[in-house]
Amino acid sequence: MDKIRFALAGTFRSNFQGDMRGVLDDSIARLQQLSSELEFDFYPVREGMETIEDARRVSKELEEKDIDFILIQNSSFADGDMLLPFLETSIRLGIWAVPETTESGPLPLNSICATNLYMSEIGVYVPDYKNPVKWFYGFADDKDFILRLTVTIRALTALKNIQASQILMIGDHAPGFHNLVFDEEKVKDMFGIGVQKIELQEFYDEFHTVHSQGQKKSKVKELETQAARVEVSQDHLQKSVSIENTFKALLERYDANGLAIQCWPHIPEELGVMVCSSMGRIMEDFSVSACEGDVMGVISLLALKYLSNSDPMLMDLSAWDKQEDAIYTWHCGNNPDCWYDSNGFSLENHFNRKSSGVVREGRFKSTEITMLRLFDNQESAIVSTGEMFERDKPHYNGSGGWFRNIKMDEEPVDTQDFLNTIFVNNVPHHMAFIDVNRENEVRELIQWLGLQAMEPIGYKPYLQQKS
Repeated sequence: MDKIRFALAGTFRSNFQGDMRGVLDDSIARLQQLSSELEFDFYPVREGMETIEDARRVSKELEEKDIDFILIQNSSFADGDMLLPFLETSIRLGIWAVPETTESGPLPLNSICATNLYMSEIGVYVPDYKNPVKWFYGFADDKDFILRLTVTIRALTALKNIQASQILMIGDHAPGFHNLVFDEEKVKDMFGIGVQKIELQEFYDEFHTVHSQGQKKSKVKELETQAARVEVSQDHLQKSVSIENTFKALLERYDANGLAIQCWPHIPEELGVMVCSSMGRIMEDFSVSACEGDVMGVISLLALKYLSNSDPMLMDLSAWDKQEDAIYTWHCGNNPDCWYDSNGFSLENHFNRKSSGVVREGRFKSTEITMLRLFDNQESAIVSTGEMFERDKPHYNGSGGWFRNIKMDEEPVDTQDFLNTIFVNNVPHHMAFIDVNRENEVRELIQWLGLQAMEPIGYKPYLQQKS
């Protein structure tokens, strides 16, 4: 995963009497330490900017270094003109206020006022500036400052890697799944992602080439060892290995790290095998995969992957227990192995295609979760958190689990209101999940993308429409 290039520059004004040099030097030293912990490349500007000429020179130098984010520290108050050269670049910005260094006498730094000046200047004097700007407060070792910076580093790192991604789409979306259509130009414009489309026939041809090469015994043994139980034939296991190797070959051929595939009905009819387990396998690498040709699902998975370094999954919402205020999330069996409980998963034939494997069947572990669905309509995304929990209750064939304690922007939302929000807003039926709470990072990411997070819509017995 590529790191972001992060720069720090400080403003000075000599007629203020605070230790602005000491503040900037201490900040550089602490951020140098944090660069290792938070995994960013650090480019400090060690001399404070005192004139508009300094600001022009620094902004030009940082632009030439392809900096991704500049944090401008108001080491002391400085004129509003100092910000303007940075607004002429495309680099994302933060404005940092530091505490005053004395409690009485002459005001030493006036840093908060300077930050107020800069943040308001953007909206009033340069209203056409296209990027959002984030403010920060505190010394560099303050807990709240580090948390706020951590969220930004994670979000911008994810954004940088999303924008460098390429998606391979094999076939079309699944028959009748018209809610998964997407606008390729909008995807490129909004996310910087290219989508390479190929026909199913190219997939079949590559599969037959790979499958004819033999030498699958070690990989079959790997599948058998990974699973708790194996209830499919050796022929299906060998085909599943070939499917996995076909995915990897095509992803490499097209320099892609995301895969959307029309997984049914044609592939099992043509090859006599389901691709579900193989999709789970490549998710355990640093690729992501979405069934039924869901390109926006792939982008949602990429976002969660880059925000967490964990393996995400794409799921349906399939059952509702109103009494327990819980929702069952399910899919055929294409999940990474990190999602299953201590019983693991079995390799099975698909429950709708009794003669076709290989799918993973099992229940999900107890874990906190973040859920995300991104859209290509440049309007909104849905993000929430919750708790996946194990319960002593029969479950459906395939892979799935129950979740509860849903929150949106840290506010509790019951399952009825949550489903109402999804239905009224026409949210597609695939939701991306990650097994850690990254709501802050997701919400910041979508702000940098120019999107807005959906607000919950409380259920009412009358007809409701999205605003």
